[in-house]
Amino acid sequence: MAALHAVADEFAGYMSTPEEMANHLAMLQLGLSDPEFRVHAAEHTRAVDAALPELLTC
Repeated sequence: MAALHAVADEFAGYMSTPEEMANHLAMLQLGLSDPEFRVHAAEHTRAVDAALPELLTC
């Protein structure tokens, strides 16, 4: 559970200001509208999704 909490803290740490949140939302929009970028965003999401169950079983 400590590893899972560390992951959540890391993700939350990237958005400490409203401007940073807006930047993340802009990147999400880019990921949804740009086919080339979407490939990389999807790879990242798959990697995170694959790692989280491992953390939950530790």
